Amino acid sequence: MSSSFRRLYLHVILGGAQLVLLGIGMLVPIRAVWLISLSLIAAISLVAWIGVYRRLRVVDDTPSSNIAAAAQGYVELSGRCASAPGAPMLAPYSQMPCAWCRYVMDGYANRKWSRRDEGETDALFLIVDATGSCAVDPAGAEIVTSRKDSWTEGDYRYTEWKILQHDPIYVLGEFRTLSQEVPAADMDSDISALLTEWKHDHAALLERFDRNRDGTIDLDEWEQVRLAARAEVEKNYRKIEAAPELSSMQAPRDGRPYLISNLSQGAGAEIPALDLGAFRHFHRGDGWLGLEPDLLTRTPAAHSRGEKRPAGADGEVATIATHRVEQTVRSLGAGCKRIFATDQSREAIRRPCCMKISILDDYHDTLRTLACFRKLEGHEVEIWNDHVQDVETLAGRLEHTEALVLIRERTQIRAPLLDRLDKLRLISQRSVFPHIDIDACTRRGVIVSSNQHADTPSYATAELTWGLILAAMRQIPQQMAALRAGKWQIGVGSSLRGKTLGVYGYGRIGAVVAGYAKAFGMNVLVWARESSRMRAEAEGHAVARSKQALFEECDIISLHLRLNESTRGIVTAEDLGRMKPTALLVNTSRAPLIERGALAAALQRGRPGMAAVDVYEEEPLLDPDHPLLRMDKVVCTPHIGYVTREGYEHQFSDIFDQVVAYAAGAPINVVNPEVLASPARES
Repeated sequence: MSSSFRRLYLHVILGGAQLVLLGIGMLVPIRAVWLISLSLIAAISLVAWIGVYRRLRVVDDTPSSNIAAAAQGYVELSGRCASAPGAPMLAPYSQMPCAWCRYVMDGYANRKWSRRDEGETDALFLIVDATGSCAVDPAGAEIVTSRKDSWTEGDYRYTEWKILQHDPIYVLGEFRTLSQEVPAADMDSDISALLTEWKHDHAALLERFDRNRDGTIDLDEWEQVRLAARAEVEKNYRKIEAAPELSSMQAPRDGRPYLISNLSQGAGAEIPALDLGAFRHFHRGDGWLGLEPDLLTRTPAAHSRGEKRPAGADGEVATIATHRVEQTVRSLGAGCKRIFATDQSREAIRRPCCMKISILDDYHDTLRTLACFRKLEGHEVEIWNDHVQDVETLAGRLEHTEALVLIRERTQIRAPLLDRLDKLRLISQRSVFPHIDIDACTRRGVIVSSNQHADTPSYATAELTWGLILAAMRQIPQQMAALRAGKWQIGVGSSLRGKTLGVYGYGRIGAVVAGYAKAFGMNVLVWARESSRMRAEAEGHAVARSKQALFEECDIISLHLRLNESTRGIVTAEDLGRMKPTALLVNTSRAPLIERGALAAALQRGRPGMAAVDVYEEEPLLDPDHPLLRMDKVVCTPHIGYVTREGYEHQFSDIFDQVVAYAAGAPINVVNPEVLASPARES
């Protein structure tokens, strides 16, 4: 039971005792009983008052401090809350990311509510101020939070009290600077655990230590295995011992109050970026908590392999995150992995088998924070946060992968890579797949599952299209830059009402964009294949006389075509040259729809006068000297049309369903169904 609940129950008991004594005094009309009852009530009240007074004096007399200057012992800290490095903790019922949560579930039966489940999390979190950061152990604390959520679903009532990341936070407790020494007694057990892990991958063990290539590990070779394991464990111990000291707030050993609250205490607003690298490995009282030695500030991944790609223009380094559903304890020798868990439900979902799943190009480490990520419970999931197209690098990363999850078309999956991935059995993604060599997948026995979401347009892309239109027509980026430079109103923009929007391609997104135009009082002109033009007319839109007329007559043209061999380069330099000098071209579909280099050249010639683009020939675009980025008349965004949290939830719910279906032996949305009977798959 938490300290907060214990104190609450104590107040209830004391209050109840006073009521009982008062009732006895009133029911028994004897003066002596009256006096005894009143005396006992007064004594209880005095004891309670003394306790509260002493508590208030302790709080009031404790010096406030910043983290960098805090003395060892009992102190008061104020700052902001931050999650500890790794996968974010999710509240058990709402699945909302949080730093701490207390939860209660009541069930209704026989005309009364009864408690079915309760508890609170004990994971460490951080308090951060302008001078540094400090780990906070909530065990034994009295926690007061302003965040309480309660809701009912059917016969169950759920209640959660939470502290969220970035909340202002106040902590009163014992400040300790923890030693980074590693207990020598753990050496043998860590070596044993590492050897056990190596044995699980017998092929890799033979590849590394079978010197005579006889297919077995003899006694001499096994001695080399043991020496290598000891060397790796010792190396990791040295990393831990070399790590900077770590401070923490914990329950005072002398029984003084340990308080944590997210009620505003004047937390400083200026808080630097949190350096997660300092949180390595420290003792928590109930055992050693192993944290990554190579955690990086940019991406607090759940598990870093220590593999780093060459620094790019911005000096960023690749990281990955590995998740398992069951709480997993890995030895220090196995790469200094930490204790973590991704079991996000009260009852684990059973899966037919556990697969090794890899996810590429999750730039912002977002997927593991989605509610739909729970669907992968029971599987080992490895998430890469950088972008790599090099076949050699990808082959190394995906060597043991059985199911590969792709984020749209960010990575090309071609035959040279597929031929290196002997364990790959499934590629799961959503939408079109020009980046995947389907024939090579079929030949290799790899199922490609891709939900085409025929009835679900990307509203996020349609919304961004209009954001770009408004930004370009009203010169919003340029006006903002000028204002920041001390200038006021650098030009005059253009209104939308009464102008003509040309929609080139009337599919799911094109239809939504055309519909939004009505809200701005615009005329809509559509050009597309014949069946789509007929649908546009049926839905009340005008159809252009020809493709040439579309480019000549419209004030804004927005491209909404799928990229395939018939549409590649479909917008030519001649088409762009027909546009008005005041016209705007918008492309949130695919850059190769326009002839290579034609847009930049057309803008330099003055037709069209403006452009707004979200897509590029090569992505990610990291060259600041790209012609479009250097033009004031162009609004550029980094392919974020579909990148919203809500959009990700829809997309990856489908993608993860495909993984789960395959694991259950019933693959869905299969693009290459002939692979289901392929001899390659049987092998």
